[in-house]
Amino acid sequence: MKKLLYIGPDITNAYNGGAQGNQHRVHVFEAIFGKNNVECFFVSHPPEKCKILFNNLMLYATDFNLFAEKRVLKKISTGDYDYCFLSRSLLGRIAPKIKKINPSIKIITWFQNIEKYFPNETSYQNFIYKYLMERVSVFNEKRAVKYSDVIIALNKRDDDLMRDTYGRGATIILPIAFHDVFNINQVKKCSNKEIYLFVGSDFRPNIEGIFWFVESVMPFVDGLLQIVGFGLEKYKDKLKRRNVEVIGTVEDIAPYYYSASIVIAPIFKGTGMKTKIAEALMFGKTVLGTTEALQGYKINESVGAICNSSQDFIVRIKNHRKLLNNFNSASRKLFEEEHTILGLEKKLKAVLNLD
Repeated sequence: MKKLLYIGPDITNAYNGGAQGNQHRVHVFEAIFGKNNVECFFVSHPPEKCKILFNNLMLYATDFNLFAEKRVLKKISTGDYDYCFLSRSLLGRIAPKIKKINPSIKIITWFQNIEKYFPNETSYQNFIYKYLMERVSVFNEKRAVKYSDVIIALNKRDDDLMRDTYGRGATIILPIAFHDVFNINQVKKCSNKEIYLFVGSDFRPNIEGIFWFVESVMPFVDGLLQIVGFGLEKYKDKLKRRNVEVIGTVEDIAPYYYSASIVIAPIFKGTGMKTKIAEALMFGKTVLGTTEALQGYKINESVGAICNSSQDFIVRIKNHRKLLNNFNSASRKLFEEEHTILGLEKKLKAVLNLD
């Protein structure tokens, strides 16, 4: 039986969209190769207290140090692995070294976004810092593109950007997928007041988006906004309003989805795909989001709408067709057709010729 080595961040604490995505991908590979034939090598971050530029640069560049790299290459040299999975393009620096040690190994790289453009979209840092990050990203991504046997992109935008920037597109486009944990018996009946749910971690585009939504939309609609996500409790005082409830970090997000009338996603900057949209579809939620938030999703009028202004959100919220049990069957159907782990498994098997 063929064996795969996963190289990437620790998947045991999936507190944000990127970590959840890696967790789900490892599970897919375990389903394809068998759990005992997938080995994980978790890259480690520098200590949090290390704030000097070099450490931040190395963290952004590859997520792992030279000592960890030597350990990976030692594993590769055993010849035990048929496939090596790089969970993000920023690990590309190791790709030519892997090929040099074992030319027959197949390298699979998952582009979570085109990292060259990520600093300008998401970072508060100064111009010099962003410039250095961009250079490091290009260094790694060029090697990932050149030496990978299979390249996976999340959406057509990233595929086009990759082709324009590095001269090669993705082998296959595979959107965000989730393990299906939906239980229709848990869906809550609609309360007198509609609940608008925002889910996201403490990340610049999320914070900018939800502050904008609270200021520009919530004064003009009647429902209750619930804000849930890792680290968001720190903004409770600043976001407090009569119709805004900041919950922050929770162990189980499901009850909030089951109770919500609408999921809102006012994200104006970013790259890749937003994991929480697939999660909302899994729970059968109507989704209202910006063009950026819904990038890569096949959203239609039955599922939700693109809203790029406060007026767009206000009109859509006011015209929302209230559902007795807060369940949108069209959203659920879209999830089942496009974003299940089983569907991802079938597509990966085909592209790896493992059918």
